[in-house]
Amino acid sequence: MIVSAAIDGALGTLDRITKLASGTKAIFDDLITLRTQLLATKNENMALAEKNDALQKRVRELENAIARKEKFEIEAQKYELKDVGRNAFAYALKPDTGSGEPPHYLCVNCYADDRKSILQRVKVDWGFDVLACPRCGAQVQVVNDVKAEIMTVPRQTRAFWDED
Repeated sequence: MIVSAAIDGALGTLDRITKLASGTKAIFDDLITLRTQLLATKNENMALAEKNDALQKRVRELENAIARKEKFEIEAQKYELKDVGRNAFAYALKPDTGSGEPPHYLCVNCYADDRKSILQRVKVDWGFDVLACPRCGAQVQVVNDVKAEIMTVPRQTRAFWDED
């Protein structure tokens, strides 16, 4: 705000000159006009400084958004859209990525928003698991290999009401 400080100094000088030249009406009127113009310039300078600050903040926000987008695009190359069964789709970690991460699925909705949200198992049933997105709540049914187990009970050889 060097300009603002210079304007404040000029206003102080004008106040002193105004006191000295109070006898001359024309100089006094010119000084009043000059003072009004300097105050208007100071206000415009402050408004421009505020706009500049807002624009710099917006530039930083956009740079951060671009960096997040680029980071997600690098991460997204590790995944591919898969049919996980029952007409459901999810992004699955490619087996050849070498990232050391365990196999998992990403939410399709969040992936479209450039967000990595790993689907979590919320239910296991015969033939399928239900996976849910912790971010948006979307659910997907994924085929599993759980089989129904049938337990057998030995048959009694005599009637229940027979006594020993």
